[in-house]
Amino acid sequence: MLVLDSAQAQHRIVTLTPHATEMVFAAGAGHLIVATVESSNFPAQARQLPKLGNGHNTSLEQVAAVQPDYVIGWPSPLMEHLLALGFQTHLSQPKSVQGIIDEILFLGNKFNTLDAATKTANELEQQIIKPKVIQTREKPLKVVVLADPEGIYVIGNDPLINEAIRTCGAINPFAEQSTTAPKVNRESMISANPDLIVTGHMPNPEIQKIAPTLVIDEDLLYRPGPRFLQAIKLLCSALERL
Repeated sequence: MLVLDSAQAQHRIVTLTPHATEMVFAAGAGHLIVATVESSNFPAQARQLPKLGNGHNTSLEQVAAVQPDYVIGWPSPLMEHLLALGFQTHLSQPKSVQGIIDEILFLGNKFNTLDAATKTANELEQQIIKPKVIQTREKPLKVVVLADPEGIYVIGNDPLINEAIRTCGAINPFAEQSTTAPKVNRESMISANPDLIVTGHMPNPEIQKIAPTLVIDEDLLYRPGPRFLQAIKLLCSALERL
């Protein structure tokens, strides 16, 4: 039986995104989560937690009903309202691999599970791939990451995914866009002349005609959590085969 000390017992955590759930578990504090959102499916223990809607339509009343003392999620009006009502909140939005590791350590320190968090952080640091120099081909390899399987939206200036692409020695032709997921048409996609298209879902056949396609589990690719390092490894391996 798990016995909590007095410091741990006072915490009742709600996570409002699946990546926040993964971060708390990675920090060794998953046993303190009292509720989360429907898409929180990792690790396996998260599937058994009470669910508060899908995160997008989760209400203030739903969160307050479980009486959390700490709420973790994306920046959102709901998080702002919770903070205004006196709930302790943490906005989880890692922008780099190091940011993921730093946040795990922060959570471990916050919830008195620093030993477990440090162990996870050390394991993740061992998985970090040393960034490659942009390949000295006639032109560097170009990687387009889809934000939806239809290819209507692509990843633009997302710092974490662009770090992964740079780590693998390639570039994102849409990295300088002003938004995280700009809308593109087929002509723009063709003009970008990608060497590889990466997606979390099998794309439609028209997209597959443009360039070779790599499908990475969406939970690895799009969640800014500890498993993102697996997505980087898969991306680098695919580029090495081109």
